[in-house]
Amino acid sequence: CPVVYFATDGSQTFGETELRAKVHQKHPDEDDVWICYCFWQSAGMIRKELNQTGISTAVDAIQAGIRAGQCACDIRNPQGNCCLGNVRATVKRLILSANPSV
Repeated sequence: CPVVYFATDGSQTFGETELRAKVHQKHPDEDDVWICYCFWQSAGMIRKELNQTGISTAVDAIQAGIRAGQCACDIRNPQGNCCLGNVRATVKRLILSANPSV
């Protein structure tokens, strides 16, 4: 479904083509789609860091930004709330896909 936002009365809809960036919830497996729209983290970036270092610092970096008052998930994240759950789930999925025995 290309619709991202809609009015409950059906009077307005906004599709993916009308947005500046792809929406993670619509494309969770694409490496170039932002998971975090405040601190610009994507699955591809997390995968690259995991491959290079064996760990991901994405969650820690985002938490530091939140503590510094630099988060604006309520207006930047298409789902309208904090991205940390999505980032944590992506890190976990990528770790498991790279090492199924974990």
